[in-house]
Amino acid sequence: GEDSGTPDFTEYTGKQEGNMEFQSGNYEKAAEHWGRTLRSCQYILKKMDEAPDEMPPDRRDEIEKLQKDLRLNMAIGHIKMKAYAEAIEFCNLVLEGEPKNIKALYRKADAYYLRDEYEKSLDVIKTLEAIDPNNAAMKQLKHKVISKKMVYKEKAKKTVGKIFSGMATEQEAEKKKQGLVYQAYDALTSVGEWCASYGWGVVSNYPTVGGVIDKVVSAIPLEPCQTCARRNPNRKQKSIEKP
Repeated sequence: GEDSGTPDFTEYTGKQEGNMEFQSGNYEKAAEHWGRTLRSCQYILKKMDEAPDEMPPDRRDEIEKLQKDLRLNMAIGHIKMKAYAEAIEFCNLVLEGEPKNIKALYRKADAYYLRDEYEKSLDVIKTLEAIDPNNAAMKQLKHKVISKKMVYKEKAKKTVGKIFSGMATEQEAEKKKQGLVYQAYDALTSVGEWCASYGWGVVSNYPTVGGVIDKVVSAIPLEPCQTCARRNPNRKQKSIEKP
């Protein structure tokens, strides 16, 4: 859920407004309130850097804590909106200043899990385990990630199997088709000298061959008989070679 606690200055009520929107399920509205307040925090911190003596240190600590809480809220808000990359970015911003922040690590691991990036999620969980090994939410998330990873692997294995099976089927079909071409070749060449018209006649007597006649014609150089050659002197004699 979202973080509670508001600083004692009233200009940052945007966090509480965002919290109420979040609790009502209005995640985009919540992110608007949090985002606006976050930008205000960043502006004030920048001004503090420019004039560090104008505000007491405890005030800076207060605003930095608010900034951290808002970034954590923005992370969970973006997870709810399924904007996982943005959620991870907000977690990283928190972790830059506080590498062992439990909420930032958990939400980062959760965002990776929801993106189906199981290895990255487990890497973050491993870091979290080293810090808080008894964290119940972390244990539950780890179980979900491992279970989903196993299902994903099984699906991937089946998909690859289907692809290779399909390839094998295609190869078998091509082999069978080639066999029919050879069968047609044998039928056509068994009559010795023949002309194109007679060759077609032979093929028509072989139903299993007729289905691949186009392939046969393109694969076998037809040799006309002497009569055809005499009728058409320009037609050259060809030697028949098995494809």
